[in-house]
Amino acid sequence: MNHAEQFQTMHAVMRDGVGIPENGAKYRLGPTLTFDPATERHTGDHADTANALLKDRNNRGFEIPAAAQV
Repeated sequence: MNHAEQFQTMHAVMRDGVGIPENGAKYRLGPTLTFDPATERHTGDHADTANALLKDRNNRGFEIPAAAQV
C-alpha cells in the first residue's frame, strides 16, 4: 500500500469510525516509522524518539514484566 492509499484508509477510518467530518478536517502527520515485531521496537530514522514513547512513565503499576519474570 503506498502513502496515498494509507492516507485514504486513515481518512475513511476517521470519517466513518470516529465521525470527523470530511469538510474541514485537518491532519497532522509525522514521519513514517518502521517496527520490528520480534524486538517490539522501532527501527530506522526517528527510532530513538519513537521507542521512548513505547513505555508510559505515568502508568506505574501497569508495567509489562520481562519474560524472565513471568
